[in-house]
Amino acid sequence: MHSVRYGGKKGKKLTLAESTDLIVVRSRSRSPLKRSVRTKDAHALLAACDSIVQFPDAAVEVLRLPEGARTKRHAERAKEILQKEKPLRFAGRVLCDRKSRRPLIYTENFFVKFEDTFSPRKAKALLKSYGLTVKRELAYATHSFFVEASEGTGQQVFSLGEQLLAEPGVEFCHPELVRQIERRAAFPQQWHLKETTIDGKRVKAHAHVESAWELSTGEGITIAVIDDGVDVDHEEFAGSTKVVAPTSNANPRPRKEPAQPPGVACASRTQVDCPWAWRRAAVASP
Repeated sequence: MHSVRYGGKKGKKLTLAESTDLIVVRSRSRSPLKRSVRTKDAHALLAACDSIVQFPDAAVEVLRLPEGARTKRHAERAKEILQKEKPLRFAGRVLCDRKSRRPLIYTENFFVKFEDTFSPRKAKALLKSYGLTVKRELAYATHSFFVEASEGTGQQVFSLGEQLLAEPGVEFCHPELVRQIERRAAFPQQWHLKETTIDGKRVKAHAHVESAWELSTGEGITIAVIDDGVDVDHEEFAGSTKVVAPTSNANPRPRKEPAQPPGVACASRTQVDCPWAWRRAAVASP
C-alpha cells in the first residue's frame, strides 16, 4: 500500500493498492510489444494477456493477466519473465487507486515546490541530498522544480516523496502519476453546462452543452478569444495545434500594470467548456 499527498503537508491523500492482475511494461523502442520480446515464455505470456491501457508516446503498456492467473504469485512470475527481455526497459506491478480501482502508472519523476521565502540555492542542495536531479525549473510557479530520481528507484519514490514533503521549507511534493485520459464531463459546479445540484438545490439553467459534445469533435474549428492578458506561452496552450496567433499587432500577453485582465481565465474556460472544440484559437486584443 502506498500513498501520495496532494496540496501540501495537510493536503488530500490518495491511497494506492498493488494490483494482482495487472502488470506494466515499458519498451526501449516504440515497436509493438509482441514484436519486441524474443523468448517463447514471453511470447506465450503476451498472447494470453489483454492490453487494457497504452501510452504509445512513452512505449508503455498495461496488461491484464488471463483468468485463473490473477494472483500475486502469477503477477510476480509474469514480471520475472518480462524482466529478462533485453528489449524491454521495465516490467513491474501496477498500482491502482484504492477507491476507483483505476490503474495509475508511477514514474521516477517528482513535482516539488518550495516556500517562496526558501533560498533557491538551499532548495537545489536539498534536492541533491535526496539524489534527485533537476530536469527543469517551472516558470508558472515560484521555486518549483520537475525532478527525477535515478532509474531503478521503483516504488521507493513514494517513501522518498513523503520524506521530502516533511522537510521544512517544502510546500508541495509528490511523484508523477500517469493515468489514461477519460472522456470529459461537466463538473457539478458548472451549472451552465448541464442540469446539476449545488448546495442541495437543483439548478436547471444550462445550455445542453454535453449533448453538443456528442455531435461534434470541433475538427477544423477556430475559436476567437476577444481579450488580452492571455499568456500564449503557457504550457496549457502549447503546441502548434492550439493557439494560432494574435490577430492584431498588440501583444496579448499578461501585463503587471495595470491590473491583469482576465484573458487567461477566459481562454482556459473556453478550453474546459468546449474540450473537443478547442483545436485552434486566434487571440485578439479588444
